[in-house]
Amino acid sequence: EYNGTEFRKRYEHGGIFCLDEVDSGNANTLSVLNSALSQDECAFPDGMVNRHKDFVLVATANTFGTGASAEYVGRNQLDKATLDRFNTIEWDYDEDLEMDIASDKGWCRDVIAIRNAVNELNIKLIVSPRATFDGQDLLAAGMSYRNVVKGKIFKGLSQDSIDKILSKLPSIAKKFNAK
Repeated sequence: EYNGTEFRKRYEHGGIFCLDEVDSGNANTLSVLNSALSQDECAFPDGMVNRHKDFVLVATANTFGTGASAEYVGRNQLDKATLDRFNTIEWDYDEDLEMDIASDKGWCRDVIAIRNAVNELNIKLIVSPRATFDGQDLLAAGMSYRNVVKGKIFKGLSQDSIDKILSKLPSIAKKFNAK
């Protein structure tokens, strides 16, 4: 018995379908997707389905489809035919939204400050909103500030890089080094 998918529902009836982490996708699956995007119909187990005029596919990725990088080692290079079907938009973190959603505003400000220092110092480190949201939960559960910063932000970073970041952020360094 065929059970439809969200992709099928959007393809047939219209709407937006988000294909998250497309650069982790299987090349064979993406080849089928290419066909669905380039044609006005797509094969499903129960037959051919016409593409709705209001169907929109949004694909997200951590890379530009060029394959693995030092930061994203598990990413696949995407076929040029797949990349050609999309308009690429570089979208950075929305720090206003991050602050609006955060329950611990002070922690969120610290994460954003660390992110900005990392970028300014050109240190290869991802400081994503996960650091804000996971970190605030860990702090609320009683984990020390130092351990949260080490475990959610500075993980795997050399002491030299940590020192450089903290030298730019004296108030955060004070909290980090407090006993």
